[in-house]
Amino acid sequence: MRSQNLAILSLCLSNLGCVASQSLPTHEEARLQVLETEAAFAKTMADRDHRAFSTFIADNAVFFCR
Repeated sequence: MRSQNLAILSLCLSNLGCVASQSLPTHEEARLQVLETEAAFAKTMADRDHRAFSTFIADNAVFFCR
């Protein structure tokens, strides 16, 4: 049991190292990604493309109408 726990811990730590080594996008890259995503979302609205629009909405999204 102890060797099994050590193996699992070792695997978790090695995965943590992989995540930590991934580089984050620069501020400009993140800004461009947001702009591109917003433009794509707006296009679904302009095209009245419900299927494409729904790809931007979370599964647990709630809409309120007045």
